[in-house]
Amino acid sequence: MSVGVPGHSSPWIIRVQARYSCAVSRDVGRLDASDSVVGKHIRSELEETRREFHALLASLSAADWDAPSRNPAWTNGQLIFHMVFAFVLIPSLFWLIRFWSCLPDSYSRAFARALDFSTPLFNWVNAFGPRGQAVVFGRRRAGSIYDRVHRSILRKVDSIKDDDWARGMNYPRRWDPDFGEFMTFERLFRYPTRHFRRHLAQLSGGTAPARSTC
Repeated sequence: MSVGVPGHSSPWIIRVQARYSCAVSRDVGRLDASDSVVGKHIRSELEETRREFHALLASLSAADWDAPSRNPAWTNGQLIFHMVFAFVLIPSLFWLIRFWSCLPDSYSRAFARALDFSTPLFNWVNAFGPRGQAVVFGRRRAGSIYDRVHRSILRKVDSIKDDDWARGMNYPRRWDPDFGEFMTFERLFRYPTRHFRRHLAQLSGGTAPARSTC
């Protein structure tokens, strides 16, 4: 469902939405790179996303921030905090993979099935968390929260050895469509960027974005 909002779209939002309208659907699987350079690719991807996030914040007026997004659950500001939440999850999920990847695959499969049962609670936190954060923290704090989590993620990326990128664990499939059934370290660190770009298309900025053809 789309929510149309009268007004003028941010030119930056239109350009980036058009840029990624096809890229998101293609961005699946492993990077076409050797293990020795995967970390560099992911670092570059995360740094680019950080620049895009700050450009996004700078492009939104106060009215844009409070305007309904194209996701009927949230305003633009709430949707942005939902996008930030994907990055906030990474440091904790990193330690889960570090632990479960040392055990037989069947162990993390059972753990993933248990987590699937908690999907209603996860969905509740996922839905209402951004609403409170957008009010309590606001646009000014969004950038600093993102930067603090971004630095933590980069430290985790730098700690991965070349031959560990394929290590992983089974994941709950019902939590997020961007989660794979089996999440490696590589896929984990690429998840928040993919999530960011998917939701970018839902920001209103005023009117529907220009669409590019795949």
